[in-house]
This record gives sequence, C-alpha cells and structure tokens, in this order.
Amino acid sequence: MRLRPPRSRAVPRAAAAAVTLLVVALPGLLAGLELAAPPTAGERQLLAEALDPAAAAAHGPVAGAVARAFALATAPSGHAALPEAAPQLTELVAAARRVQVAALVAISGLLYAVVRRGRSQLQALASCLCLAGLPPVALAGHWLRAETPAVLFGLFAVLFGAELAHAARRPPWPGQAARWGRGVALGAAVAASALALALAVAACPVRPVLLLWPGAVLALGAVWLFARAVPLVRRRGWLRLPIHAGNGRLLPWTALSLLVPLLAAAVLAAGGQGSAEGAPFGALPGAVGLFAAAGDAAVGWWLLVGCGLGSWAWRAGLLLGRTGRITVDLVVLVYAVLGLLFAGFAPTALDRLPAAPAAALLAGEGLVALLRWAAFGVARWRRG
Repeated sequence: MRLRPPRSRAVPRAAAAAVTLLVVALPGLLAGLELAAPPTAGERQLLAEALDPAAAAAHGPVAGAVARAFALATAPSGHAALPEAAPQLTELVAAARRVQVAALVAISGLLYAVVRRGRSQLQALASCLCLAGLPPVALAGHWLRAETPAVLFGLFAVLFGAELAHAARRPPWPGQAARWGRGVALGAAVAASALALALAVAACPVRPVLLLWPGAVLALGAVWLFARAVPLVRRRGWLRLPIHAGNGRLLPWTALSLLVPLLAAAVLAAGGQGSAEGAPFGALPGAVGLFAAAGDAAVGWWLLVGCGLGSWAWRAGLLLGRTGRITVDLVVLVYAVLGLLFAGFAPTALDRLPAAPAAALLAGEGLVALLRWAAFGVARWRRG
C-alpha cells in the first residue's frame, strides 16, 4: 500500500492570512477611493490650526493639541500655512488624507485585536466588515478629523485593558521575584491604558465618555463581588470573608480609574482642550450618523447591534458569574455600551466616528450569532 504524502498546510494558512489582511484593510481601502473629493470645512479648519499655531492661539483652537499634532503630521512638509488656491489646497488635503486612510487601517487592526482577544477569528473579521459598512467610515472615512486619533488611542486603551483583565486571571507565579514581575507587568498595563485614554480625551475633548470606562468596569466588578460576599458572610461570618482576594481583583482597575482623570487633566492643561463645541467636520452632519437615516438599512443595523449586545452581555454575565473576575468580555462590553450611549445622546452635529468601533464589534457579534442560529435551525430541520 502506497502512503500518501502529508498535505502541506502552508497554502491554506497563506490564504487565510491574505483574507484576514484584506478584511482588516477594507475600511482604509474604501476610504482611499475618495481621496480626491473636495475638502470639507472641518478639514480646512483643522489643517489651518495645525499649520499656523499662532493663528489658532489667537482665535481659540477648535481641536485639541493631540489632534493638531496629528493633522500636522499628515500635512506634507514645506507648507507654513494653508494655501488659498483651490488646486494647491486640494493637493494638500489629498496628501493629508493618505495618513487618514492609514489610520483607518490601524483602527480596523486594533478592533480586530480587541475582538480576537475574547472571541473567534470569524467574529473579529465580521466586526471589521461591519466597520467598513458603517456611514462614518463608508461615507466619510476619508475626512481628516480630530476624532481619528481619539478613536485610535481609545482602542489602544481598551486593548491594554483587555490584556490587563487577561493577565489578572492567571494564577500567581511561584516565587517572590516572579510575583514582583507580575506586579510590574500589571502596573505597566495600567499605565499604558491610562496614558492612551488620556491622549484619546485630549485629541477630541468633546463628550469624553471614555473617561467613564474604567470606573464602570470597576463598579460592575465591585457590585458582583459584594453580591457574592453576602451569602459568604451569612454562612461563615465577616472574619472568614476573603477581603484580600477581592481587593487583589479590583486593585488594577481602581488604580486605572484614579490615574486616568489625573493624566487627562495634565495632558489637557499642557496642550489645551480646544473649543467645547467641536469642529464642523463635514458639511452634511446627517452623512456621518452612526447608521443609515431611515429604511431597511437602519433596521438591519439596529437588529445586528441588538442581537450582538444581547449575545455579548449573556456571555460576559456567564463568565463573571462563573469566575467572579473582571474578564475581557466585560471590559469590551462596557466600552461598546459607552460608545452606543455617545451615539445616542451626542448632538447631531458631532461626528459618530468614535462610536463606530463599538457598534461594529456588536454588529459583528450579532451577525455571527444570527448565522449560527440559522445553521442550527437548518440542521434541526434536516434531521426532522
């Protein structure tokens, strides 16, 4: 009997990697198709403030210091002010939009990493696909805006927070030196997440809802630990309550909740917070809404987000009840809920790009959940 040679797995792995890179880069690729579109009022204002800091200081800057630094990095060298001629202005804005497209690819990659930390690769790819289909990316992804670095740093903060929750679930390392090393690793994750969150708020201080994220995670973890402590106190008494273990689970998030406002205040005081009204990043505010204005498309988006929110909350609740620890699912769920609250209660004139990753990860979760339920129903129908 002749033995068949083992099949090589290099080709399927290469194909899977290529598909993953293509899906992750899809939001940037779609935005890159509109590089030659006419500049918007918000882009002209942001670039003017970045190229001429003296003029921005004279009339009061609209964007924060981090956003102006991002816009200055996107502009080509050799420009001391915003050109008045239309051809030169269009060329300058088109060159700056290339960096905006690259930032969208980075945002999509961070969204993939955040979802992949607690979910499957299919759900992470579905989230990136949903991000590419949302109006703030599909219709206005090429716009240069202050919200872009804010979203970028915000996703960095959530990713570090997810790593913090994942590292806290590991058992204590043996040995005193190893325990010190674990403490240093947790402290570094807390510092990195706090710094990224402070930079996100400084980039776009309008409606800094992300400042509530670590405190909300801490509050949910504390409420659950208190609920579990009540029956223990009734059975064993206060002296047998594992207070040290509970404090150890909440200590990293307590430190993060206290450190974030201090760093955000320091960054804002150093660079200036900009106008409280925000910049008019787009001539048509309705075009940058989170979902379609009306029709079947809006109903479909809300259906996906609702299913994803229910599925994610169910899994996060089960893990919290089983382990009693702050998990990656809970960390990402709080971020997603805060993003939806921003989209629902912010004024209409504000861009909904900061809420797009939160809506995309829930829509991707809902899409995969609906596909699984449909496959389960088809399988039962075939067996019946």
